[in-house]
Amino acid sequence: MNQTSLDKQSGDAEDDHLARIVRLETNMENVASILLQLQRREEEHFHYTLAELTRLRDRIDSSRDRMDHLHQIAMDKIDRNTYWIIGLMFAHITATVGILVRLMIS
Repeated sequence: MNQTSLDKQSGDAEDDHLARIVRLETNMENVASILLQLQRREEEHFHYTLAELTRLRDRIDSSRDRMDHLHQIAMDKIDRNTYWIIGLMFAHITATVGILVRLMIS
């Protein structure tokens, strides 16, 4: 069977369509592959971010415990200094009253 020029043109057009379809399928496979890689990378970054947030939360909790401990130490020192000041004021008042009593008696 001899092909006419019209048959040959439709064959070329069909070959062009097939080539285009093959290119589109190849491009879609490449896009799907890249999309899968991006999804995996995004998941890795998500898990890394969660791990970092957990690590930071642990550091904050540890710092909070240290701050509570330092606060308690500071309050203990303030209480001890307050007792010393009260004791010194009481001693000063007692000494002053004693001196006044001696002056009044003399």
